[in-house]
This record gives sequence, C-alpha cells and structure tokens, in this order.
Amino acid sequence: MKKVIKYFLLLIICTLTFIGNTKAADSCDYKTKANLNKLASQVMSSYEIKKEGNREYFEITINNIVSDLYLIVEPSSTTLKQGVELAPFEIYNSMTKNGTYTFKVTNTTDVINYNIRIRSTVEGCTHDVFAIIQLKPRKNKFYSMPDCKYEEVMDYLYCQEWVETEFALADTEVLKKIQNQRGAKKKTITTRCLECEAEVRNDAKRNKYKMIKLYIIVGLVIGIVLDIITIVILVIRVRRSEI
Repeated sequence: MKKVIKYFLLLIICTLTFIGNTKAADSCDYKTKANLNKLASQVMSSYEIKKEGNREYFEITINNIVSDLYLIVEPSSTTLKQGVELAPFEIYNSMTKNGTYTFKVTNTTDVINYNIRIRSTVEGCTHDVFAIIQLKPRKNKFYSMPDCKYEEVMDYLYCQEWVETEFALADTEVLKKIQNQRGAKKKTITTRCLECEAEVRNDAKRNKYKMIKLYIIVGLVIGIVLDIITIVILVIRVRRSEI
C-alpha cells in the first residue's frame, strides 16, 4: 500500500512539473520571441585601439543591452590555451551605462575571438536569442621591421600593423614573401615607367610630325600668297607699259 501511495505522489509531482513547464513554455509566445529577436538584433559590438603611455590596448564596446536581455561572452584563441583572457563572463543591463558596456583588453599579441551569446531574462524564454562575434586583431611584429618600410609593401598583408589572423608560415618564410612582393612590385612599377616613357616619346614624335606638317602647310600658303602678289604686280606693270 505504501508503495502505491509513493508512486501516486510521484505521479502527481511529475504532472505538476509538466504543467508548470508547459505554462512557462507557453509564456514565451510568438509575439515575445519576435520582440526579443528585434531587441537582440540591435546589440552591436566594436573595438577601438587606444594608447596609455607607451602601451597600446583594446577597448571593446557592446551597445543596446536592454533589461530583457543578458549576454554570455565566450573568448577563444588558437594561440592562447588558458588564462584570464579566455575566461567567459556575463553582462547584464544593470552592469551597463545606458545600455553600453565597455571592457579593456591589454593583450595585443594574439587574435581573440569573442563569441557573444544574447539570451533573454524573460521568464520562460531561456534559449539563445541571437549571437554575434567580435574579433580582436593582433599587432603584427613584421610591421616595424625594415623590410616593411618600403612603399611597395606597405599595404601587403604581412606588413599591415594589425592583422586578424595568425600566420601559418615560419618567420623566415614570411620575410621571404615580403621581399618577393617588394621585388614584384618594383618590377611592375619599372615596367609601367618604361611604358610611360615610351608613350611620352611616341607623343613627342607625333607632336613633332604635326608641327612639321603645319610648318609645311603654312610655308605653302605663304608661298602661294607671295606668288599671287607677284603675278598681280606684274600684271599691273604690263598694263601700265601698254598705256
């Protein structure tokens, strides 16, 4: 008998739990989900590189964190395996200043990927509403090297000051690529300059030919005019002699 009562009580508890969960699920209706999606889609993230003395750091800002939402920030990196920089943390509206939350990252040597999961504080809506990714670049050590100070390679990936990827090549291979790029650019520029010089020479020849042609035409016109004047003078003299 006690066993039957035990199962009966267990059945009642399970039924009440199921009803409670059903009501909670029902509370997150389509209208609520649509509103949460709208709010979550307005959450924006950006970073700014700042300087404090001689040290650079990143300031990452997340905007539009309203009271119906909270964030779970999960950092990851292919070069950092553990440490404070990779510890996940949560952000609530109460922690923001008018919906804006800013945190400082002093690491400038590694690419860190911040996966920002946007969740709801509304009862019954415990799922992830939206997610955004904020990537923090790293300082490129090749940027300050002499090989990257030439104009031909300043815009080259391996010579940019901040990069959003880890180079898969060894340092010697990267330097070789930079030198090859510089050589290729110099060759292209030289070729273009030679082509420009050839074009200038051709233009000069064409202009010279046009000027010679113009001089010939002007000379012919002047000669014809002088001939006409001479003929007119001779005719006048002949008529006067006949009189």
